[in-house]
Amino acid sequence: MHATPAINQLRYPHLWWGVGILILTAIITVSLLNNPLILKMAESDKIGHILTYALLMGWFSQILNGFLSKLLWGALFILLGVILELLQQRIGMRISDIGDMVANAIGVVLGAVIFHFIGNRLLLKIERIFT
Repeated sequence: MHATPAINQLRYPHLWWGVGILILTAIITVSLLNNPLILKMAESDKIGHILTYALLMGWFSQILNGFLSKLLWGALFILLGVILELLQQRIGMRISDIGDMVANAIGVVLGAVIFHFIGNRLLLKIERIFT
């Protein structure tokens, strides 16, 4: 098992943070859109919630230093999932779904675990390929 790479090992940390912010922005935007396609998928969207939040946490776990910062960001992502669900109902788009909130939290935990044990050097490998 490899240790998670520190942000100072990455050659392009600002690029990776920028991509992470784009991922985060896309999640927020799609969550608040009133898109009929998204609403049609609502019955089977739990896997989508899990995968989305696993990707989000997995990405940021690549660029964060230390267990506590990852724990804090993970908690913030879980809170974000709750807030977005509540906002969806508040602005009248959809009904808040506790199942979606739970799926988001499961995704954060899975992303943290998977990228800690399996994909913890993904960004370093990408940098080596392209530099």
